Amino acid sequence: MIKLIVTSVPVQDQDKALEFYTGKLGFENRADIPLGEFRWLTVGAPGQDVELVLEPSANPIAQADQEGLRAAGVPITTFGTEDVHAEYARLRELGVTFTQEPVRMGPVTQALLDDTCGNLIMLSQLGWATAPRRGSGRSAWLVSTDSRRYWRRPTKSAKAGSRNEENRGSPRPCRRARGHGRCPAEWSSTAARGLCPVPARRPAR
Repeated sequence: MIKLIVTSVPVQDQDKALEFYTGKLGFENRADIPLGEFRWLTVGAPGQDVELVLEPSANPIAQADQEGLRAAGVPITTFGTEDVHAEYARLRELGVTFTQEPVRMGPVTQALLDDTCGNLIMLSQLGWATAPRRGSGRSAWLVSTDSRRYWRRPTKSAKAGSRNEENRGSPRPCRRARGHGRCPAEWSSTAARGLCPVPARRPAR
């Protein structure tokens, strides 16, 4: 079976790229081997074996390709995250420039950032419909990428000992749909995390 072990992005300055990808994005420096004028320079996400080569864009063909994609607003690659809104806020505080704030596109939420080395990078989150409403005290709405069903996640302010805690580890009564009984047994692991994936009305925008 063929596996993905290395991929690359063209960068205008390897030192600047290394600082950005490790200091801002949180990647690890995996290899830094001198090769004449340039280096074999790779980074990787903690816990993943795939390495990203920070490849010099000294070749005229690579430069033209990089500049063309940037001018058209097309990302050079896409990175995944479990919470694009949290990463957006964290990176903004670190001074990272975004050309597109998080935007929901069906079951995917995406944001576009500038890596300071000639590229646009897409941050993509799968499976989340919307971000929690700030200061509203309401639950966040989620969407399953498998069933496309909507449900709610309790807010962090839920007190210990609540119904969610009492039913932790077993299907719990659903507060969204009265009278349906308990969640199916196959959703017990989901209920253990405080979620109830019983189909509910799609939230108003």
